[in-house]
Amino acid sequence: LLPRQMVALVGPSGCGKTTLLSIVGALDTEFEGRAQLLGHDLATMSDDERSRLRAMRIGFVFQSFCLLDHLTVQQNVEVPLWLRDDAPDAAASAKRASEVLERVGLAGREGESVMQLSGGERQRVAVARAIVNRPKLLLADEPTGNLDGATGEKIFELFDSIRTDDDCAVLIATHDAALAQRADRIVTLEDGRIVDTVDVVPPRRSAAP
Repeated sequence: LLPRQMVALVGPSGCGKTTLLSIVGALDTEFEGRAQLLGHDLATMSDDERSRLRAMRIGFVFQSFCLLDHLTVQQNVEVPLWLRDDAPDAAASAKRASEVLERVGLAGREGESVMQLSGGERQRVAVARAIVNRPKLLLADEPTGNLDGATGEKIFELFDSIRTDDDCAVLIATHDAALAQRADRIVTLEDGRIVDTVDVVPPRRSAAP
């Protein structure tokens, strides 16, 4: 994965897309072979080192959102900041959370309960939480799977802006063929193995008359 590159993982349910995301995201250490991420050999890192890598360099967006219902919108976004070794003070943390919430279109919603939000809004909070630490790698597991088409399109546009504006690589596991075709590369998995890798050629634009 290169900065600003978007790669789509595709394949049938159970083929290993989520497992691969977990390995790449330094969550799953039970794998064979060698895995390197951002200059680190994941197999030789300690639990603490992997935790720091996740906190500082990697953002996660889950299909089921994985928000904390007892926290406000702002507090959910701030959680990764609280986990940093150099955690900012309360004022700086709140300011950063407001910045990313504005970016995902939820300015002014900081004090609301996430229980009051629609599915699309909850996913936007999840995206804000994932990018609050300015990660270099954004991982998304079926991020549009629970959303209607129009809302899913807006979430994809968010990912597209994040990777281009933040020099962030994006790896998405998806069943959405149309979304996959808009990535830079499509990686197909079957039975836990990569069986195909295709670089997607962007459609040619018609010359101006």
